[in-house]
Amino acid sequence: MLTDAAGKQIPKGPTDVVVDKEAVKRGRDPEVVNGVSCMNCHWSGMLNKTDQIRQHVLSQPASYPAEVVEFVTAVYVEKEELAARLKEDRERFEAAVKKCGLPSLTKSEPVATLAFQFDEPLDLESAAAEVGVPPARLTAALAAHAALGRELGSLSQGQGVPRDTFVQQFAALTTALQTGKYIAPLPPRNAYEAGEERSDNSLGLKLVWCPPGKFKMGSPASEEHREVDEKQVPVELTQGFWMGMQEVTQAEFAKIMETAPWKRKQFVREGADMAANYISYDDAVAFCLKLTQSERQAGRLGPQQEYRLPSEAQWEYACRAGTTTAYSFPSGSTDARLGEHAWYDKNTYDVNRKYAHPAGLKIPNDFGLLDMHGNVCEWCRDGYSKQLPGGTNPEAAFDGKTRVMRGGSWDRASRFSRSAGRLGFPPDLQSYAVGFRVSRTP
Repeated sequence: MLTDAAGKQIPKGPTDVVVDKEAVKRGRDPEVVNGVSCMNCHWSGMLNKTDQIRQHVLSQPASYPAEVVEFVTAVYVEKEELAARLKEDRERFEAAVKKCGLPSLTKSEPVATLAFQFDEPLDLESAAAEVGVPPARLTAALAAHAALGRELGSLSQGQGVPRDTFVQQFAALTTALQTGKYIAPLPPRNAYEAGEERSDNSLGLKLVWCPPGKFKMGSPASEEHREVDEKQVPVELTQGFWMGMQEVTQAEFAKIMETAPWKRKQFVREGADMAANYISYDDAVAFCLKLTQSERQAGRLGPQQEYRLPSEAQWEYACRAGTTTAYSFPSGSTDARLGEHAWYDKNTYDVNRKYAHPAGLKIPNDFGLLDMHGNVCEWCRDGYSKQLPGGTNPEAAFDGKTRVMRGGSWDRASRFSRSAGRLGFPPDLQSYAVGFRVSRTP
């Protein structure tokens, strides 16, 4: 069982502490999943890892209370004693397996193997087997019902469909096969928790779930530094979406686009984790399109799913993460605390660190999103208008001149990094202060 330091059970292990190497080999998410991934490493019992706690505490006992030193000495035993105890534990484990009449376990542990198999995209034969019909009959059903064809039609074209897409359509598919009628499935509600993460894509790009919701977009009249184009409007987003946890990095952009617009440009520090800059709107859209095509071909994305830029409303909703203050940290939401959450002129330009910084180093907001304030300005799908678009799932039309940017940047003052701060620039602009992050449809 996976637990945190307080002994509370957790669904997944933090990747900076533990990773599932077998999952990585299969091209899957490296997170250790409670109840599934354990046996990939622990198929023969506990593992003897080098202990660092005992050595650290006993090397400086005066730095710790006497009861702590006593506890560590008793619990974190010498390496030789631990090795002997682990040997006894392993022998008991293997004896228990043998007593159950099972063969010795290997790294092909059945629960993990089944879980990985279930997580893989389905092809036509496996999908037909799961609904209990021949492949030809499944193909006929997809052709007869346009809605099913839109979601699962790639099966008939020799491509896979993601497991979650197949699960969403399973009831409608079996109903159509049994009755000849298509009944649309209910849209999933609360399928994910706010802030839930996924990284099932070729880049390992982390995405964070933003649930449906209502909020006021823009800033109140009382907000310091408020601009005239920020008059508040009510907004409802009826569908949740996945938002890039951080801005697209140089390594991610170069891998998909096979180009590096920032090369040999002013105010750039090159590095895999640096936020990509000198990215035009068209560059950002092209990146999303190529990533979408690649993921669909790999069977990790359904025909109706796509990577794209967020709308302006989605961007501000994700940035606020439920807050109504100038920035997305509700307690003490002032310029004085902005440096903990953002790269902006005070901690970059003014101290001669004149470049976009590595993505993901600052404190996240309540959705778990990083760098929503500062670092690089981020393109949104919307055209720029002096009047914010309100209502249900709003998106401002492009006037042929300017697109929206959000979030502020490393070279600009704090007021541009406010949750409501917005800019409009021509879509062909390439600047040291401009990048983007992706969103993904459910």
